[in-house]
Amino acid sequence: MGKLEGKMEGKMELSQEFILEFLTNRFESIPEEVKSSVLQLKSVVQTENLFRFAMKAATLAEFEDRLKMELSKTPVRN
Repeated sequence: MGKLEGKMEGKMELSQEFILEFLTNRFESIPEEVKSSVLQLKSVVQTENLFRFAMKAATLAEFEDRLKMELSKTPVRN
């Protein structure tokens, strides 16, 4: 993995952590399924978009629907 790829991977992992932390603080607890799905996100763009959406989502269910939509767009990370 090159230097740029490593930076992008780190940014994506940090964005995933921010999403999970934000959701936990906002909704008190989140299902394991949501946690594992967030960790399956493959791109920085996806994670950043979902973080922004998490701030707007009225309910956890609304966020889950968007998460499922995002995961259906691209293959997940192994």
